[in-house]
Amino acid sequence: MSDTRIPDDAKDPARDEQPGPTNEADPHYGHEDWAPGPTGRWFTATELIDWGYKPEALRRLFGPHVEGPDEIQGWLIDHVQHIEETVIYRAVELLESTFQPDRLRKMIPAPPDADQDLSDAEVAAMVDALPPTVTATASN
Repeated sequence: MSDTRIPDDAKDPARDEQPGPTNEADPHYGHEDWAPGPTGRWFTATELIDWGYKPEALRRLFGPHVEGPDEIQGWLIDHVQHIEETVIYRAVELLESTFQPDRLRKMIPAPPDADQDLSDAEVAAMVDALPPTVTATASN
C-alpha cells in the first residue's frame, strides 16, 4: 500500500499561482485562466443581452470577455451560472426576504416603459420563472 500522507515540508502554491478564481470579493477574478471548452459551452455578449442583461453590466458581473474556441468572445456558461447562483440569485433572495413588496417597489422602481400595474397572472408567471433556489428559500 502506498503512503498517501502529505509530507511535513509540503507547501501550498502561492495564491497568485493558483488557477481559477482566487478572490472572493471579485468572483470573476481568474476567469481568463479557465481552460477553453467546446463552443457550445460559451455565452456571447449578444446572447446575454438577448436574455435581458444590460450591455454595461456584463463586464461588472462576469469580468472581461475572453477568447474561446473558434474565436468566440464571451464567457464560459459555467462561469455565468456561477455568478448568477452566488451573486444575483442570492441578492434577489436577500431583498425578497428582507423587504415588503411595497418597499421593494420604492427601492427598485420599474423602468419607465414598464407597466406598473401587473396583473396577478403576470406576477405569478414572473414568480414561476424564478430559479427554484430563489422560490424555495423565499417561501420558507
